[in-house]
Amino acid sequence: MDKQIDAAATAESNGLLFVATSNLASSAESRFNPGSVLIYRFEPSHEGAPIAPYVERLFVQTSDFNPTALRHHTTLGGRRLILITNTGVLSAEGEILNDSSVDVLDVENLQIVARYPLGRAGARGPVQVDPSGRIGLLGAESRRALYGIDLAPLEDPALYQRGELPPIDFDGHSPNFPDARIFWAEQPLTW
Repeated sequence: MDKQIDAAATAESNGLLFVATSNLASSAESRFNPGSVLIYRFEPSHEGAPIAPYVERLFVQTSDFNPTALRHHTTLGGRRLILITNTGVLSAEGEILNDSSVDVLDVENLQIVARYPLGRAGARGPVQVDPSGRIGLLGAESRRALYGIDLAPLEDPALYQRGELPPIDFDGHSPNFPDARIFWAEQPLTW
């Protein structure tokens, strides 16, 4: 009998399937804190879509808790990425208990190369990319707010040549990289 896993989100890129682990069928199955994205080989064809764990790297750990949404994004320069929305910890009453972020997973190297810290935003949903490919927008879990991120820094080749170094924070504190948050939790665009 096949076991069904109810995942929060999936995204496909370059023959791989990425699965956010925040809402597995049982919280006991989510063992990777703060959060994780599972990686599977996924090669759809006319005969079906076989899925198998990607043995070279089974999962990627996220920088913040509760990855709830994934969005495939290709930069203007052709770099394939997965944008991971990390909601952060929320209480049963919807209170925001820690920070949200958007992680940038490089599909080629299967590592998180950058992070857009959003503060206590309670970020929700996949990043919606405008037609120009320059701006990403997402909403909030706990209030009527809109958060924007500048995707232009993802075009910088230096971002992908850093080896195993920790992800760059696009908050203006990482040398040679900008603050790429347009609106964030401390100064959201609200209505």
